[in-house]
Amino acid sequence: MTPPEPEKLGAMIDVNNGAKQLPIHPGESLLVALARGGLILPSVCGGKGECGFCRIRVTSPIPEVTEAEKQRLSDKERSQGLRLACQVKTTENLQVNLPDYLFNVQRLTAVLERKINLTYDIVQLDLKLVPPGTMTLTAGQYILLRSDNSELGPAVTRAYSIASSPSEKNRFSLMIRRVKNGLCSNWVFDRLQEGATLRLSGPYGDFRLTNETTPLLFIA
Repeated sequence: MTPPEPEKLGAMIDVNNGAKQLPIHPGESLLVALARGGLILPSVCGGKGECGFCRIRVTSPIPEVTEAEKQRLSDKERSQGLRLACQVKTTENLQVNLPDYLFNVQRLTAVLERKINLTYDIVQLDLKLVPPGTMTLTAGQYILLRSDNSELGPAVTRAYSIASSPSEKNRFSLMIRRVKNGLCSNWVFDRLQEGATLRLSGPYGDFRLTNETTPLLFIA
């Protein structure tokens, strides 16, 4: 009797030299595989390769660059191993490098406590995370906010900078400018009411002050 062949293991993603290892299923994008493993990359286009947010550095050979990546990534960026995670699909093992802050990104729910019209086209949203949700923030980071379906159009996700002190762990503020024909900003201005529950993810971003001694120039 011929013994059964050993089960073949699927492809694996090695994140930051062994910090985390995750399986990637056939036909699955790197963006989806990482999210399934708790590593939520920023994306506002639903994985279509249109926003260019889900950039990731891949340090092992992978499939050819897609047309979407050619439009969103420069030749220099591609030569350095940068790819769009939503466009990478493979059946081979991958090694990738992620910024450390992505290990702290969460999917969260918040309640809109106050909505303040600061000017005719700028509104402040004061949000409180639904327990037990908390965020450890660094000044300069942002969140991804998802709108609801409405007469204005389909639900969309947009990035907004956090406009409050990082000392708060369960409250934060956003200042949102109305954009002409903007699906999310017009929904915020015209439909969103105090007491509403919002879905978001974050915090994202590492554009911040560091402890380096090089000269700094601030322009406002």
